[in-house]
Amino acid sequence: MKEFRLALGLTQADMAKLIGVSQSMIARCESKKRELATTAHLRYLTLYKTWLDHHKQQKPSKDFSAELIKQNSQIRELLSKRIGDLEFQIKRLNRLLQQQRSRFEELQKLSSMLEIRQQATDYRGAQIWIDYLAHTSISELKHCSPSQQQLVLLQIRNAKNLLLHTQKIMKTLSQTS
Repeated sequence: MKEFRLALGLTQADMAKLIGVSQSMIARCESKKRELATTAHLRYLTLYKTWLDHHKQQKPSKDFSAELIKQNSQIRELLSKRIGDLEFQIKRLNRLLQQQRSRFEELQKLSSMLEIRQQATDYRGAQIWIDYLAHTSISELKHCSPSQQQLVLLQIRNAKNLLLHTQKIMKTLSQTS
């Protein structure tokens, strides 16, 4: 790196500005104590390739410096745009995550209602009530993960089985009375 920098006639500070790092980072890289981060290394390679292309064409050095500054500016603009895009995606994903959490909380409430209803002593109309909750829960399940869907379906199935079992016991008790 040092030989290349000197061939360009740049100071460590100039090289640092071109590739977007500190002057001390350039000093550490030249003394082989550190390596450049990936993005800075890519900018350095772009600079080196541009210099090689320039060296082959024998352009005046002022044009070369202007070209490097222009490329550096373009790279910064592209990176800024990419950062903006990533921030937008993060916000969108956070909104989707919040929606999923809300849906999951709704399903948990429905599940809790089923459990409470299972423990009730009056089972008249319970079959209709459980069917209604099952229908409502299943329509909400379309927006949940497969594991959450399986959990709620299992709870609904258990509620129905418990209701059938309880109804059989109630019939048996009423017949023996």
